[in-house]
Amino acid sequence: MNTEKILAGARLLFRLWWPATVFIVVCTGILAIFQQVLFFLDQYKNFSLIGVAWLALFIVYVILGVVFTRLYARHIRGVLEPLERRTRRLMIFLSGSPFYALSLWCLALLLSGIIYPDVNALTLFIGLVGFVGFTMVSVAYLLLLHLFLRRPVAVVRS
Repeated sequence: MNTEKILAGARLLFRLWWPATVFIVVCTGILAIFQQVLFFLDQYKNFSLIGVAWLALFIVYVILGVVFTRLYARHIRGVLEPLERRTRRLMIFLSGSPFYALSLWCLALLLSGIIYPDVNALTLFIGLVGFVGFTMVSVAYLLLLHLFLRRPVAVVRS
């Protein structure tokens, strides 16, 4: 293998992974800001507002996820169009690698919490919620990307 092929592969992986990585960083930043909002709401001891705030955060994450996937599908359509179908499917699967990596990391946290009894309950909770959450995000990402990458069917009017 020559160096140019290795660099071309690394550039392609970077182009496939950077949008998902940016999305994860943006969602983490939103969560950090949201913790400050929860701290503010906790001072008023109004638990219904805290529930509404969590629901609002979930809705914002869903909307951001759909918008991100739609924009990424438009971007990736041009990049992967000249490739054959099998290669496109592999590249689409590889583009979700940051989500898979976080899911596996949370699974490792969960398993370490189960195996070692001296690990605190927070590690178990983060591992379980993170594993389930990122697995759902990974599946939703692949399904939405598949949906957005389909060719639109022409409507024929008679």
